[in-house]
Amino acid sequence: MFCCVLRRPVVLACMVFGVLAGCSSRPPRVAQAKIDPQSAAKAAMAAYDADGNGSLSAQELLKCPALARSIARFDANKDGSLAADEIAARIRTCQEQRVGLMRFYCRVFRNRAPLAGAVVRFVPEPFLGGELKPASGTTDATGMVFLSVAAADLPADQQGLTGVQPGLYKVEITHPKIKLPSKFNTETTLGQEVSLDGEGLGNVVFDVSG
Repeated sequence: MFCCVLRRPVVLACMVFGVLAGCSSRPPRVAQAKIDPQSAAKAAMAAYDADGNGSLSAQELLKCPALARSIARFDANKDGSLAADEIAARIRTCQEQRVGLMRFYCRVFRNRAPLAGAVVRFVPEPFLGGELKPASGTTDATGMVFLSVAAADLPADQQGLTGVQPGLYKVEITHPKIKLPSKFNTETTLGQEVSLDGEGLGNVVFDVSG
């Protein structure tokens, strides 16, 4: 089955466009987004640390669903909150992976059934400094969607590539025929980290029921 094949490391490697090397077909080198870990962490605290105590609590993280969803990979001391140095450290780790663009897909379900025709949009977290481009796609009959940065947002020599820049995103899901609750779009509570060591391909599922 297709989704099982994608989990194999050798295939995953061919789905990643790094800044140093590619697969045998040698796709164009994709420049890595220039995100400064310390500046991004400082901006995250300014945006979400409502009580000014120097850490983001579980309640404060509700305003940043991407951090909330991936807290296990950020929370180094496992205290259930995030400090600026933990955010910076995780961003630095992702930067060290030296990936400019990677294939990424997820699935959308509604009332326990795949939702076809849903438009999924990944919107970069502002605290990352505006270096990331939005990515989007439309689900197929199985509820699957491959997200991709718009060709217009890529350099001329990369126009044929599809994928998402590693980073943190708010997720907005809409449907042309079904009105989905605002918590899945205009007031989204959905978020996602895109990284090589994040959630495995095919394991990212968004439920837009009710």
